[in-house]
Amino acid sequence: MPALSIPVLFGLGELAPLFGIVADLYGRRLLLAWGLLLFGLSGTAIAFAPTFGWVLTLRAVQGIGFSAVIPLTIVLIGDLLEGDSEVSGQGLKVFLEKFIGLALAETFFEAHSAQDHKKNTEDQ
Repeated sequence: MPALSIPVLFGLGELAPLFGIVADLYGRRLLLAWGLLLFGLSGTAIAFAPTFGWVLTLRAVQGIGFSAVIPLTIVLIGDLLEGDSEVSGQGLKVFLEKFIGLALAETFFEAHSAQDHKKNTEDQ
């Protein structure tokens, strides 16, 4: 599924520095809210995408929201916590993103694949 990851990562790499400037000029709260809204709405829209092209387009839009949210979470943890607590907070963020998020995604895709396989065998 690398094709689904590339649009999101492109948005993160290209837009995150720009969103840092926007956050400094207009405030973190506003950018975080818009980033979460954009990420959530485009993610929901993917479920209703009629073609793979739409999925890729919506993943690119999701990457824009992602590029606003992820750097801000790092900064906000740094602002709210100090010393060892900040290190623990950043570690917890990475754990939740990588391990819990990947486990949920894997579970979803396995369930979806099983449904597709069952449907395909019933159609034959």
